[in-house]
Amino acid sequence: TLCRVKGSYLESLFSGHCECQRMFDGAYYIDRCGEHFSYVLDYLRHGTDVSLPKNALDRKELELEANYYGLKELAEMVGTPNVSIDAFLSPETLQIQKNEQEIRATIYNGTYDSSRKYQGLVRLFVGGHRNTPIQHQPGSLKDTVRILLTPKQCPRVGPFNTVSTVETFRACFNRFHGNVLSRLEPILCEEPLIIAGGSVLAALRGFNAVSNDVDLFVCTTDHREATRIARRVWLALALDNEHWVILRRNGVINMHLFVPPSGDVVEKVQVVLRLYESPAEVIYGFDCDCCACAYDGRDVYVTPRCYRSLETMTIILNPIHSRPNTPSYELRLAKYAQRGFNIGVPGFDAKRVDMAMLLGTKVSKMRGLGRLVCLAVGRMQMGDVSEHPLGVAFGVLLPDASGEDRENVQEMYESMLEYGATPCYEDDAFMEFVPDVYCGEEPETYCWMDDDAECFPGAMESRDSAWQQIENGGDDVPPLIPPNLSDAWSSWERSREYLNHLTNYDDLNTIYYLGAYGVEQEA
Repeated sequence: TLCRVKGSYLESLFSGHCECQRMFDGAYYIDRCGEHFSYVLDYLRHGTDVSLPKNALDRKELELEANYYGLKELAEMVGTPNVSIDAFLSPETLQIQKNEQEIRATIYNGTYDSSRKYQGLVRLFVGGHRNTPIQHQPGSLKDTVRILLTPKQCPRVGPFNTVSTVETFRACFNRFHGNVLSRLEPILCEEPLIIAGGSVLAALRGFNAVSNDVDLFVCTTDHREATRIARRVWLALALDNEHWVILRRNGVINMHLFVPPSGDVVEKVQVVLRLYESPAEVIYGFDCDCCACAYDGRDVYVTPRCYRSLETMTIILNPIHSRPNTPSYELRLAKYAQRGFNIGVPGFDAKRVDMAMLLGTKVSKMRGLGRLVCLAVGRMQMGDVSEHPLGVAFGVLLPDASGEDRENVQEMYESMLEYGATPCYEDDAFMEFVPDVYCGEEPETYCWMDDDAECFPGAMESRDSAWQQIENGGDDVPPLIPPNLSDAWSSWERSREYLNHLTNYDDLNTIYYLGAYGVEQEA
């Protein structure tokens, strides 16, 4: 059945004509949303004599999946008119997006020159043109509709949005993260290792943020070298007189510092289990504009869209970051709105929003722009609706909503606050392997955070044995987590930005915007 359409993705995968990489358990992994795959299977079994989705959003999503699998006939059967937002983007923004797509394409297809490891990035502090401090320029995005945050809510001191020197950046980072940077800096300068994302942004702005993890990315294609570097990070952090815990999840190593007697986690350092060729590959795969920044021990590098975001204190919504359909993008946008960034939605038409549909939809079933709109409404309910740019449009609808609907919107916003930027709502997203040096005799039911911190082994007693189990977990490792660290490093699983780089922008825009504009309404 899967090989029925010659030349299709599935026929190439399962016909045996080409060798494809499998996961550690022998399964094939196709990084696509499986919501509409039943329609693909029905088409492969029965041809054109199949039932198809009725609403515009589902049809557009199925069209995108059909094109991905090379099923041209199925794509034509469910074709839906597109939504284009190019007319609402400035020439500068369009050029930034085009340049990023070209670089992502070379990285994805293997033609990227890895010797140009900072290709297209802006160096902020050391050498060359002085790009800091970044001056506040709010007027350059006047035509972009902003939701989640009004301009006057942006926390800003003086005419600049960043610190002025790399020394100030380092001082802020150490102050926000308990001198973690001082321990890591020798490794950053000597190894292909960078810190990237929210912790770099916070130090760059000079504003601390609650629950900012320190995310480390290894820029090598050799899993043995990556393991050596990760071990070096662990040994540098886990000092003798402190209480550190190391855990492994699918895709990340977590290193926690907590303080007796409360047991509160005060620092969290993550090593991402993905092999990258360069710092550019890392941050071109970031979703929120302001987070596309990295520190390599010597200087801070940002993408042009990150630089523009820091100038305007605005993140421009881009649906390329939203596929497949998971809540992580919108939740991260909402998180950074709480930290002072406007969320700009090009071409947003509040009159087309189907609020009746959204208010009656469960949190887990919302999609695309609909999820973002409900986050905006939930935020407005925390204050005065009239102060919001969309208050006129939404203020008419909210007073008529039932008590149950209002609770549903509040649930959405509270879920964002509780789950932050996690990729899904399910508990199995938090499955982790805990070395038994922390667990005593009941590792399967043990939660290290529930233990009496005063009796917990210090780093000196647990450091080496814990790392040995992180490298080789044996039979105690939960499902979905590779037992051996050497099998956990991924060199093929790309971020959505790379997976979507060949997808037509208008297709992505249409799917995203129909999530709020009503599934029965044609674009």
